[in-house]
Amino acid sequence: MGAFIETKRTLDGREQRFETRAIAVTSRWAAVRFDFAGTTYARAGGFEIPPGSYTLGFFWRDRTYNLYHISRADGAPIADRFDVVEGVRIRRDGLVYTDLLLDLWVSPLGEVRFEDEDEVRDFRERGLLTDRQFATIERTARYLNRNHARVIAAALTLVGNGR
Repeated sequence: MGAFIETKRTLDGREQRFETRAIAVTSRWAAVRFDFAGTTYARAGGFEIPPGSYTLGFFWRDRTYNLYHISRADGAPIADRFDVVEGVRIRRDGLVYTDLLLDLWVSPLGEVRFEDEDEVRDFRERGLLTDRQFATIERTARYLNRNHARVIAAALTLVGNGR
């Protein structure tokens, strides 16, 4: 499969596009690979991402989260990140979703940390999150806090090591 474009929409109307490589695409879910092509370390969520690392991204049409499994070049896990999302649409050439701000980072040891909770509160106070979106964020956070390990394991079985 060739280039597959991941389009992330933000609540303030911006769009970010990421060129990935499709690993598996169905009408219900997609798995993609993004390679860190830089020659220097990146940093995300408090984790160091060395050159040569890659991310397997998992997106489901009917779920309120996506998953990024970040690994070193040799496949050793660095971290997993869940984003709370809505409106996932999967096509043959790419996918689109709206990011609902809250992220959950999971270390290889299973330690969890939510990120951007302050941003959720700020958007809520400013009226930029609907009641439905806020309820989705709260419900998804509770679900992922309890079930992150099972979701990660199930996602990885969909694609093997994704290499």
